[in-house]
Amino acid sequence: MQTGHIFNLRSRTGNAESTPVRGVEEIGVQRDEYDWHEWRTKVLSGTLVVLIVLLAVAVWLIYPTSTGQKKAAADILNLQTVTNSLGERMGSAETNMGKMTAVFPALAQRMNQVESNLKTARDQAQAAATQVGQRIRLDLKSIQSRIFSLESNQRESSERVIQLQRQVADLQREIATLHEETSAATGKIKELDDAQLTSTRAFSGLNERVTTNQTALSTLVNHVDQKRIDFEVSNRQAKEVAPDIYLTLTHADTRKQEVDATLRLGQDGGYVTIRGQGIRKSVLFHIPDERRPIELVFTQISKNGVSGYLMMPALKTASQ
Repeated sequence: MQTGHIFNLRSRTGNAESTPVRGVEEIGVQRDEYDWHEWRTKVLSGTLVVLIVLLAVAVWLIYPTSTGQKKAAADILNLQTVTNSLGERMGSAETNMGKMTAVFPALAQRMNQVESNLKTARDQAQAAATQVGQRIRLDLKSIQSRIFSLESNQRESSERVIQLQRQVADLQREIATLHEETSAATGKIKELDDAQLTSTRAFSGLNERVTTNQTALSTLVNHVDQKRIDFEVSNRQAKEVAPDIYLTLTHADTRKQEVDATLRLGQDGGYVTIRGQGIRKSVLFHIPDERRPIELVFTQISKNGVSGYLMMPALKTASQ
């Protein structure tokens, strides 16, 4: 058991060289074990003294008596055996104490080494803490500078935002004004469009009147410069209704008062086809070498034929 405690002490001391904090804990454990062995030695010593005293008292009490001497001798032998056992234990304890005392110098040396390592570690930790403190101060200064820069930028941004908000408000007011002006201009444009539409309608009516007047004037002039030739044509009969103008009636519808006919203009003037022509409606055509039109009008439609008239241009005199 004692050897195992010594090995354990050496193992823990070896670990103390690698880990200072753990070495301190193991040193505390070794001190506790030493105190425990010392207390055990004291207890065994006290017990041995008590047993010796008891033995002496027993011998003093038993010696004058004659009876039971053999039993007393046996008890004395037993006491001697116990005393010898206690002496052996005391020797073993003293041996262990000697071994532990031999270990104490190495333990003290290791304690000194641990303290040196602890001092070195403390110095290194203090240097590292100083360096870290310096870095932290530098970082704090940098952070404060950045915070100051950010606050400055934030103030500038806030001022810029306020300025932009003012500009946006001005633009909104301008847009509202433009909307109002646009609405007013739209109303004016609508009024102008209405006036233009009214003028256009009036102008269109005026153009229609001028056109009607021109047509009436042309008709009047044509009537003044024309002569009327009446005719009657039977069904399926080609009749010369004017010089070199032949009219052929191909179909007459008395119910609808419509006729189909064909006009042949001279020998080489070609043909004019008339389809679904009603009464009192003019058919205009030209003959060769005459720019003025000839007007054909049907006035009556019957089962046997049709009747009507031609408005021929008057022949130009030498003075014309």
